[in-house]
Amino acid sequence: MGLVLAHQYLGQLTDDVKTAVLGTARTQVVFQVEYDDANTLAKRFPPLTQADLSGLAAFEVALRPCVDGTTLGPVTGRTLPLPDPVTDGAALARASRERFGRPRAEVEAASGRRIEGGTTSLRVGRERGGAA
Repeated sequence: MGLVLAHQYLGQLTDDVKTAVLGTARTQVVFQVEYDDANTLAKRFPPLTQADLSGLAAFEVALRPCVDGTTLGPVTGRTLPLPDPVTDGAALARASRERFGRPRAEVEAASGRRIEGGTTSLRVGRERGGAA
């Protein structure tokens, strides 16, 4: 199961949730964080320090990746800036249809097979392997 939990401060989480997240999250990505959070997270990102985590620049991240079931040591990297926002609702709907849409007949046929107990190869959502 994959779950993305994104928040600004660890203090936004209850103690139980914070303990669960920090104890079980396999891949962790950190953008620049404030002092207290950097102090807490530095224990999970050695050799990076509190100063390293609180001093990350814009678009810079520290990452502890989980690869093939093993959480590796931290690496740093840069993300890309966000593209300009889409403000045209029709253009946004069109882009979403092109990326995620399926012909109605295909969806109805797959639904019918599932209801009848058969299997279907129809995938819902984003394709694996980075394809849109």
